[in-house]
Amino acid sequence: MKVLMIYGHPHPEMSLGNKIGMAIGTALLAALLGKYGYVANQVQNPAVLSIMRHSFTTIPGVLWIVTAIVLFFYRLNKKRYNEIVEDLKKNRIK
Repeated sequence: MKVLMIYGHPHPEMSLGNKIGMAIGTALLAALLGKYGYVANQVQNPAVLSIMRHSFTTIPGVLWIVTAIVLFFYRLNKKRYNEIVEDLKKNRIK
């Protein structure tokens, strides 16, 4: 059985996706904190504290659950993998 190995290709794309996601998330958090009155090295108002609390607990938890649901329905077992490989082989021959 021939094993398909792709070493260098997926990692840079995942890394880029992570960096873009972190940049967007950080920018949105900074914008929200600024809008609701965040002031560095000061006692924060309840709205800012709520944003901070939710940005590190509720929001990641909800996103984790959404990811788990998507992965639950993404079925990739050995049989399905072999079907995909065969389809790719057929399309390359045409």
